[in-house]
Amino acid sequence: MFKKIEEKKLVGYRVICDGDEYAQEIPKAVQTLTNRVDDIKNIIYPVKQLGVFKSGETSEKDDGYWVAFEVSEYTDVPVDMVTLTVEKQQYAVYDYSGPARNIFIEYEKIHKSIEQSGYIRVRNKWTLEIYSTWGDPDQINVQLCDPIKGKINKKAEVN
Repeated sequence: MFKKIEEKKLVGYRVICDGDEYAQEIPKAVQTLTNRVDDIKNIIYPVKQLGVFKSGETSEKDDGYWVAFEVSEYTDVPVDMVTLTVEKQQYAVYDYSGPARNIFIEYEKIHKSIEQSGYIRVRNKWTLEIYSTWGDPDQINVQLCDPIKGKINKKAEVN
C-alpha cells in the first residue's frame, strides 16, 4: 500500500552505536521509553511506539535510530529525551507480524515490491516503524513505512 503520512512530532530516545550493537541497544531504549511513557506530555497514541531512521548516508545530526512516541506538541520534554519532527512524506506501507530478528528479510521484500511497482525509494528521508506491540522480540506487530517518490517514467527510460 502506498500513502502519504502527515508530519509527526516525536519525543523519545536516540540510539547511536555501531552496526551490530543496535540489536542490543534498541531494546534497552524501548524498555526505558516504555517505563517513562507517563513522563511524556501530549502523547497521541500511547499504544503505538515508533522507530525512526534514515537508510541512506546521513549527516551526524541524523545518524542513529530514534525510539519515540508521537505527540501533538512539544511541551515539558524530559531533559534526558530528544525531539524529532518527521516531515510529511509519501510511503510504501506494509504490515509485519513476527520475530523482530526477521524484520530485515521483510525490508528486502518491501524494497523489491517498491521497485516492481515503479516507485523510487528515498533513502535520505525518515523511515518509520510504527509498533502496536513491541515488548516481546519474538512477536512484534509493526507497520513498516519506507519513504518513496513518484513512479519512474518508463517512456523517459526508453528515450
